[in-house]
Amino acid sequence: MKNKIYIVIIIASFFMVSCLKDEGNYEYENLAYVQEIKGIDEAYSIYQFEEELVVTPELTIGNSDFNKDDYDYRWYLVDYYLDKKLSNIKHDTIYISTDKDLRFTAGANVPIKKMMCVFEVTSKGTGVVFKESTFLTVKNSYSYGSFILHQKGNNSELCLIKENEEIVEDVFGIVTGGKILAGKPKQMCHFYPNRMSF
Repeated sequence: MKNKIYIVIIIASFFMVSCLKDEGNYEYENLAYVQEIKGIDEAYSIYQFEEELVVTPELTIGNSDFNKDDYDYRWYLVDYYLDKKLSNIKHDTIYISTDKDLRFTAGANVPIKKMMCVFEVTSKGTGVVFKESTFLTVKNSYSYGSFILHQKGNNSELCLIKENEEIVEDVFGIVTGGKILAGKPKQMCHFYPNRMSF
C-alpha cells in the first residue's frame, strides 16, 4: 500500500513541475555572423614588384545588415617550406593588409612561389573569427633576359635587358630593397639557396 502511495506522489510531483510557469528569458541576440564570403577566386598570380593584386570580397551577414566598421580585417600569406636541418615542414606568416579590400604588390620580402592567401574577418562585438582562403603565386619579374654586370663608381650594378627590350637598371637594388653591390664587378655565377620550397 505504501509503495502505491509513493508512486502517486511521484507522478503528482511531475505534473506540478510541468505546470509551473516558465519565467526564463529566451530573448536571444542575433549575432552578426558572417554567413558567406564571395568575390575571392580559387587562385591568383602576379609578377613581383610589377603587378598589383586587387580583391574585393563581399560579405553576407546572417540576420543583420552589413556594416564594415563592425569588423576587423586581416590578409596574410602562409609560406610553407621544408627545413632540411630538422627534416620537417615549417611556415612563415607574411601579413599584407588590414583593409577589407585588398590592394597588394609583392615586394622584396615576399618569396617567389605559390602560397596560401588567407582573408580573416573578426567581429568586434563577439570576437568570432571567419576565414576564407585562396592561393597566390608570385612570379619572378626578372627570370628572362640578359643580365649585365657593370661598374658604377666604386661599386657594381646589375642591369637586365628583357625579351621585349625593356631595360631594368639596378635589379639587385630593386629585389633587395635598396642594397648595393659593394666593390668592383668580377664575375656572375649561379646561386642555389638552402631552403627548398614545394
